[in-house]
Order: sequence, then structure tokens, then C-alpha cells
Amino acid sequence: MENIIEVERKLATETVYKTISTITNTNTQFKNNDFSYSDDLAAITSSMAIQYRIKMTIASDTSFYLDSAILNYVPNCNNGTGTEDITVRPNPATDNLVVA
Repeated sequence: MENIIEVERKLATETVYKTISTITNTNTQFKNNDFSYSDDLAAITSSMAIQYRIKMTIASDTSFYLDSAILNYVPNCNNGTGTEDITVRPNPATDNLVVA
């Protein structure tokens, strides 16, 4: 028998969780396991609270939630340019400061 672990996410604009990753664990012994998942949030353009939870299914009729977390996401301020560089000039500034 195998265990199935699902990473689920719910954006502030959504009403239900969506599975964003599924990991099949063939080790049926209950012990510590390390899993890693990276979530690409590039399409999210506004700040919001994002909820995550981890669900484990150990049989067709038995599942439970292992953990949950809330991420307060703030997108990069790159104005769609693809870069996060900020230029401050002149350096050193005396009266007028330009941030670009």
C-alpha cells in the first residue's frame, strides 16, 4: 500500500483548495520524510494571503491533514519589466533624489 501526499493551495480570491502537487510515497512506515515543493506565484499581481495545507491519504477511505500555513504574499515591485533592480541617482544625493 502507498501513501499519497497532496499539497493544496487556496488563494484569497478562491473559495476552495486546489491540489497543486501530488507525491506518492511507497514507504508505508510512519516516519519523518522530507518533501520539497516550489510554487510559482509569478501570475499573482496583487498582495494577498495564500493558504496552503498538506493532505495525506493512507487508504481509499482514510485521509487527514498533516499541516497548514498562511503565506502573506507581496509581489515584486518590478512594474512588469522583469527586473528587480532599483536605481537611485544621483549618488550621493543632495537635494533631488530619483528612484527608477
